[in-house]
Amino acid sequence: MSAKKDKTFLIFECANETLAFAADFVKEVKTSKEIHALPCNKSKEIIMGITNINGELVIIANLASILGKTDNSTKTSFIVCEHSNLKIAFLTGKILKMVKKQNCEIAPAIPEKKSKAQIFDESIFYEEQTIVKSLNAELLLQAVARKYL
Repeated sequence: MSAKKDKTFLIFECANETLAFAADFVKEVKTSKEIHALPCNKSKEIIMGITNINGELVIIANLASILGKTDNSTKTSFIVCEHSNLKIAFLTGKILKMVKKQNCEIAPAIPEKKSKAQIFDESIFYEEQTIVKSLNAELLLQAVARKYL
């Protein structure tokens, strides 16, 4: 069995950083839609509500807040991620592009210090002289479900 030679990522902006999700977990990207508040939601800064995406109600989570960052930029997009029948739409900034990277271009993320944001860092790579942090979408989905849903 041979190792994969490349991996595809969706690159986007969030909290003044350039981040990415592995395309394997991204089901679709949507522009911001109406978000309906959830009654008795005690974590409004993380779980923003629900929205209808293609006839299905999907939980909307604020990615910057999950990462423990302040984000005053305009959030314009939802990145719908899915794993093991768990689907969450992460509210982010501008979607930049999809890229393919070879394994030799991707380095594991090594946290400098323990922080809330770095728990989800999976790898790093360069794209057009910009450092891109790839987030572990599977871990993010599981953490949000376990803690907030």
